[in-house]
Order: sequence, then structure tokens, then C-alpha cells
Amino acid sequence: MIAVLRDGLCPNTLDCPEIRGPLDDGRVIVRGDKPDAAVLAELNLPDHESAVIVPPSLVRGAGVRDVLTLEQLGEFVAQHHTRDLFRLETLSFYNAVSDADDLSRYLRGEPTPSAEAKRPWLDRIRADVASGRAWRRIHAVTQPLSDYIRYECEWGYVPNSAAGEQVCIAELTPALAHVGDFFVLDESHVVRSRYDETGRFVDAEVIGDSASAAPFLAIAELLWNQATDFSTWWEAHPRYHRDTPVA
Repeated sequence: MIAVLRDGLCPNTLDCPEIRGPLDDGRVIVRGDKPDAAVLAELNLPDHESAVIVPPSLVRGAGVRDVLTLEQLGEFVAQHHTRDLFRLETLSFYNAVSDADDLSRYLRGEPTPSAEAKRPWLDRIRADVASGRAWRRIHAVTQPLSDYIRYECEWGYVPNSAAGEQVCIAELTPALAHVGDFFVLDESHVVRSRYDETGRFVDAEVIGDSASAAPFLAIAELLWNQATDFSTWWEAHPRYHRDTPVA
């Protein structure tokens, strides 16, 4: 009987497939879902081979990385943010459902964002900062600012900064635009966020190996030392302020 090396018993068996072995030649058997007929046809495997579907974590050492949905990204951030969260933003527009109502209000010229909608987010920042978990953000921008960035500055970064988030502004260079958006959690966990051409979130990629993560860590440190504090930058650019201040 082939021994069970890992039993695959977890809340989601796709995250920990059963592994048996070793065989006489030292290899192991992985139990997983069978691909559908279209995938098997595309693989065009020889008769003596078969294929199963396994989670990326099982083969991370082979260069396969974890890809997260927006919900999974939130869970990953919450799990790995114990001391410091750094985020680089590079887009001039984010097509986020959470922004829709307040963005419309801002563009209509209404005086303030929805306090009820913003309160949970600001409370989270305050609670994290009070417990020693720093929030740091850099938005790399080009001028003149888009209406969306003006909205982010006035109705996002102003109250976020007051709640304890450290926000900075940098110039968006072609090199930074190529790097794109990413998070660094606790100076070690790197996650790249991907968006489509409309600014809608597509997925996020966990950069698990240290060699691939190192350039992102270096970029984050360099940018943080060079960027301008948001309050200073915002005060120096009054042309982007609305006539009616945000309360």
C-alpha cells in the first residue's frame, strides 16, 4: 500500500491535495481534480501521461505564484499586516465599486463625502495605527491631475491622513508605470495588483520568492525616502482644491 504523506483534510481540499508515496523511484503521487476535456485536448499529452489540477502553493518553487481575488487580497493583507503596510498606486483612475457614490457626489460639487460610508474605513486606520500597525501609501501622479485623483486627494487622503495613514505623492515616471501597483507587508510580503484598461481590479499576484521580491522592496524604500508628504504637497497645489472645503 502506498503511504499517505498528506491526507488532504482541510476546509478546502483544493488547497491541500492528498499526496502519497514515495514510489520505488522516489517520486510521489498527487491527487487532484481532473482537467476538462478541452484543457486535456490543448495539453495533447502522450498516452502514458495524465494531468491533475493542484493549487499554486504546491509548486511555488517552480515559479508558479499565488493569484488572489479582491476578497482574497483583503484577507492576505489583514493576515500579514502586523507592523507595516506600504502601498504604491500608479493609476489616474480606479474603477472601484466602493468609490462610485462618493465620486459622483464629488463631481456634482457636493460639500462632503458620505460620513457613514467612510467611517468604517477611517476607524480601521485609527485602530491599526493605535495598535502599532503603520499604514503608508505613495500615489505616483502626473499633472494636471485627473478628476479622480483630485477626488482621492480631497475626499480620501485628507481624512485618511487625519486618521493616521502616512500618505505621500511622487512623480509618475515611465519606469514606475511599468512596475505598477504593489503592496509590501511587514517589509517582506510583496503583492502586485493588476488592473484592466478601465482601472478595474483584475487580480493580485503574491511574489513569494525573495529574489523576485527584492526589487519591489528596494523601490518601496527608495520612493518613500524621495516622495513628498501629502499635506505639504497638497498645500503647495491649491489649484486642485475645490472652492468648498471638505469637512
